[in-house]
Amino acid sequence: PIHKYDTENYKKYENALDDFESGENTGKRPQWKKILVSDFTIEALMGIHKFNANGLGVYVDELSGWIGNMNRYNSGSELQFWLTQWSGKISTIDRKSSKSIHIPHPFISVIGTIQNALIQDISNDKNSKNGFTDRMLWVIPDNLQKQVWSDKQIDKIVEKNYSNIITNILNLKISNYDENEVVPNVITYDVEAYLKLKNWQEMNTKRYNNQTDDVFAGVISKHDNHVNRFALTLQIMFDACENITPNKITSKAVEAAIEISEYFLHQSKKVVKQGIKKNIVDKLPAKKKAFYNDLPNRFKTSQALEIGLDGFNLGERYIKRFISTKELFKKVDHGRYEKLIT
Repeated sequence: PIHKYDTENYKKYENALDDFESGENTGKRPQWKKILVSDFTIEALMGIHKFNANGLGVYVDELSGWIGNMNRYNSGSELQFWLTQWSGKISTIDRKSSKSIHIPHPFISVIGTIQNALIQDISNDKNSKNGFTDRMLWVIPDNLQKQVWSDKQIDKIVEKNYSNIITNILNLKISNYDENEVVPNVITYDVEAYLKLKNWQEMNTKRYNNQTDDVFAGVISKHDNHVNRFALTLQIMFDACENITPNKITSKAVEAAIEISEYFLHQSKKVVKQGIKKNIVDKLPAKKKAFYNDLPNRFKTSQALEIGLDGFNLGERYIKRFISTKELFKKVDHGRYEKLIT
């Protein structure tokens, strides 16, 4: 439904542009007010946001590319841009070659996919210390396996209901100071909802203060913000099902928001652990690291001896002691091991 919304707006934009270029419309040059963006520069993204002050969604099929392209033209400013966006702070871009852009109430969400192995590369010490990866919400299913094709199909009524809900949200009336600036509509918690949220925040504060892992502590602190955003999102979704305008955040939304927040905290802990494990391998001596990388994900002692003796000229005792390292290997059976970091 979001793609459909953008497509319909594009058709309106094309018609308005034709009228403008033919001289039938002498006002301002029409702009395409779209929601989803995939390929962009920061300047282009802010230009699009200027004409859709309600907010944008960035959909990146490969997040590693999005992250890898940061700072390719400058030193640190693009990364800083995304850190600022997460906080919803005023955004201004000044360029010599183009008109300045000022967004008083920016809102840009980012969603995409990434391979597990690459998570370790982007959740490094640098991105952890500046809080970049702390702001991300990860989904890493356990024991994920390729499935055979299913003959089950989604019920048409489910598709219709989903489309109606999203359309109701897109059609919510929003006030504007002018065409490029919205008037924020503040929605408060009812008393019961606020008390439940406050109790959770007190618990999360204790969890943060008692956390011995500085990396994960940064993740925990961000969830004071996340949980509010979850509650607001859920309340808007609940009300969209009834096609009513949200005016209060209820206990139902808060309870669900807390559950979602705890889920994402659990997911982030797995990412943090992966990053720590990756550092263990990276810090190994070059010869030992190469030997580790040459071992299959699952192997027998005899295979390790063959690879280590013939390929790296390592001693038998050295090899057996190395594959007994619990941070790197798991003993699955007698004489059988599994690498913990792949």
